[in-house]
Amino acid sequence: MLLASCLIFHTAVDITKVVNDLIEEGWEVDPVDLAAITPYITSKIRRFGTWHLDLEPPDGQAVGQLRLVA
Repeated sequence: MLLASCLIFHTAVDITKVVNDLIEEGWEVDPVDLAAITPYITSKIRRFGTWHLDLEPPDGQAVGQLRLVA
């Protein structure tokens, strides 16, 4: 969790620096556009890893020891 928070903070600092540089160069920065930018990158970082869920057990056999009680 700490690493994810550090990544978000670092990205927010980078975004702030770029926006300030654009303003110094004379670009007009619209606050509505800034509101759409997020420092939480999800396209390349998976905080909780990659999960693969198999919905069907192999060979149609039941997996586990649970049985229905009549």
